[in-house]
Amino acid sequence: MSQDNSEAPLITIEPKLIGPDDTRVTIYADNDGSGGIRWSHKNEDHDNGGKLKLGKDKNYKVTFNLVDRTSPSRKIRFDASEPIFVKQGSGGSCPRALDSDQILVDSCDARKLIAIDWNYGVPCELHYQLNFVDEAGGPIPPYDPIIENGGGGTKPTIALINS
Repeated sequence: MSQDNSEAPLITIEPKLIGPDDTRVTIYADNDGSGGIRWSHKNEDHDNGGKLKLGKDKNYKVTFNLVDRTSPSRKIRFDASEPIFVKQGSGGSCPRALDSDQILVDSCDARKLIAIDWNYGVPCELHYQLNFVDEAGGPIPPYDPIIENGGGGTKPTIALINS
């Protein structure tokens, strides 16, 4: 007996953004002199001493651009299957999953990750970890900076859409 799913509702996230600000973060991978990687980042618009600081009452589209400056090149790229892990709060270890509904991955390819930071509720810190792989898909040590969310943005809504 075959099942017709043409009437089944699809669950989709329908973002209702209040004109999201765009912010770009460049992630640099350099040799550390010991065979490892030294990570750093640059963000001119929302920098707060190395933290990504986002203002109040807005949602943000955050574009992370990866620049691999390792020599010889290790051909580092974003792990497209799990490019970012996030946890809310200021203590404890690095996140091990996407454990905050503040962040939504919009798209990811080898050199660019685009995420939406809903930035809703009260101000908070988001500890995030960017995940990378080498050319063969082997894991590369992650990078784990912090986002300071200003809060007050619009929380995403879930909509049931019948097709």
